[in-house]
Amino acid sequence: MAICLVDNYLDLTIIYLVIMKKERETTLVDYLKVIFKWRRFIVRNVVIVTIAAVIISLILPLKFTATATILPPNPEQEMMFGFIPGFAPGGISSGFSSMLGGMVPGVSTPSDLYATIMKSSRIKRAIIDKYNLKEEFKAKTMHDAFASLDEITNIGISPEGIISVGITYKNKHLATDIANSYVEELDKFIFDGIRKVLGIKETMTLVVPK
Repeated sequence: MAICLVDNYLDLTIIYLVIMKKERETTLVDYLKVIFKWRRFIVRNVVIVTIAAVIISLILPLKFTATATILPPNPEQEMMFGFIPGFAPGGISSGFSSMLGGMVPGVSTPSDLYATIMKSSRIKRAIIDKYNLKEEFKAKTMHDAFASLDEITNIGISPEGIISVGITYKNKHLATDIANSYVEELDKFIFDGIRKVLGIKETMTLVVPK
C-alpha cells in the first residue's frame, strides 16, 4: 500500500513538472498573439494619450527662464574690504556678518551671505515695487506677492561659490529684468552697508559750469 502511494505521488509530481515546463515555454509568437489580440485597445490608448499631451501643451502657457550669475569676491577684493574700518581682515564674509549683528546665522562664505541677502524681504520688496509685481501677480497683499516671487525664483550656489539667480516666468523680458534686478539690488545693499560703516551720508553734488 505504501509503495502504491509513493508511485502515485511520483507520477503526480512528474505530471506537475511537465505542465509547469510547458507553461514556461512561452515563445515570442505567444507575445505577438497577445499584442495582436489587444491591438485596438493599445492603439486607442496611445492615440488618446498623445492627443491629451498635445492639448495640454497648447493650453499651458510657455515659460522662460532667465539666469543671472554672481562670482564670489576674489582674494584681492576681500583684502580691499579688509582695509575698510569695521570690516574684519577675513574679508566680506566676516565683515558683513558682524555688520548684520548675527541677523544671518549660518553664513560662512561670501556666497552664502550674498544668497541670504537676495532672499531678504528688503530685496524682494524693492523688486516688487520696481516692476509693480503685486499687480502683475494679482496679489492681494505684499505677503502674497513675496510668495509669488519666491515661486518663480531659484537662487543657488555651485560648489565653486558661484551664485545663480534663475527666474522662470511666462514673460521672458520681465524674467530677465527681475534676474538682473536681484544683482543690482544686491550691489545697492552692499554699498549702502559700506556707507553706513564708514559714516558716509549721501550728498548731492552741484556742478557749476565755468
